[in-house]
Amino acid sequence: MLQGLLLIALLKFAPHGDLEVRIAEKTAEIRTDPKNLLLYMQRGELHAQHDHPDSALIDYEFAIGNGIDSSTVFVLMAEAQLALGKLDDGQNSVKLFLKHEPDHLKGIHVRAQLYEAQGQFENAISDFELVLKKAESARPHDYVKLSELYLKRDSTDHNNAIDVLHRGIAKLGNIISLQMKMYELEKQRGNYLAAHQLLDDIMKPLSRKERLLVEKAELFQMEGKTVEAAESLVNAENAIASLPLRFQNIGSTQKLQERIAELKKNL
Repeated sequence: MLQGLLLIALLKFAPHGDLEVRIAEKTAEIRTDPKNLLLYMQRGELHAQHDHPDSALIDYEFAIGNGIDSSTVFVLMAEAQLALGKLDDGQNSVKLFLKHEPDHLKGIHVRAQLYEAQGQFENAISDFELVLKKAESARPHDYVKLSELYLKRDSTDHNNAIDVLHRGIAKLGNIISLQMKMYELEKQRGNYLAAHQLLDDIMKPLSRKERLLVEKAELFQMEGKTVEAAESLVNAENAIASLPLRFQNIGSTQKLQERIAELKKNL
């Protein structure tokens, strides 16, 4: 069983390569050792990584039907069922996994995703809170997800949504994805002072500030502060002008200049 549990980590961090080739190689291994059910589980996860959850499910079901000695296959099957929209089946699979491994955060995380897909936001929040509390190395994405879940449960609950992001920053540091999410929420609820402070904090260590200067101009414009908005746009234009020509001429920079032009029309 331990061997099976380790497969999640081993496959997750396997070297990137051509998944079709790796699936073909795993199929060749199965031909030479057809009774090795772990090979079917491994191929199933490769199918899942290749965005073929239906093929993954076939391999998982074969392994289970032939008595594989690993609880891991149930959480992998739950992920495939989630991808296919088979949410009740996914809950049954993750329940079987957690019966064997009740404190395994992988299972709780997948169950949270299933709850979210079923619209059971309270249960999803409870599971995500548990994962973030117990995880040794939480991911920024999970804090963003939990923040979004609080708003899915109650679209006015900005306090809890922002508190989650504060917790993420306190634990992980100034991760831009968390700061920008917090900025968007502060902007949505009209807390412009906090929104400006977040933009300033994000910009401070950056060598290139043109995009956030345009964002700041738009924020000033939302407040009706046209003078400050115009100043931020000039600063953004100056920042772009100071870039090497190869960066000034790329599509993303040109789109930013178009956005500047549009904002200027509304001043």
